[in-house]
Amino acid sequence: MAISAVCFLKYVWWAACYSGWYGLPSYAQQLRIAAARASFYLWSVIALQTATLAVVWGLIRLCYTDPSQFLKYGARLAASAAITITGTALLVCFLSWFRFFHIR
Repeated sequence: MAISAVCFLKYVWWAACYSGWYGLPSYAQQLRIAAARASFYLWSVIALQTATLAVVWGLIRLCYTDPSQFLKYGARLAASAAITITGTALLVCFLSWFRFFHIR
């Protein structure tokens, strides 16, 4: 989750650079670099979140008295998605706060 949070922050940075440089002919080279890096970090976030979701899903065990498998797997998937997204969002907030207040 921490690596995914760092990649998300880098994606936001490069996406902001891309949108800031868009339409300026003198920044054509930087625009291509920013687009490539933003795309790379976006796909990195997606891959890392999927991997984290799979790990958390594998760690969650629900103790139900034999419900349907669809409900059991659905509940595990929903819980692991909530944990993964919330954990990454909290890490993004912490890392951005830490960087803003403590590194200057």
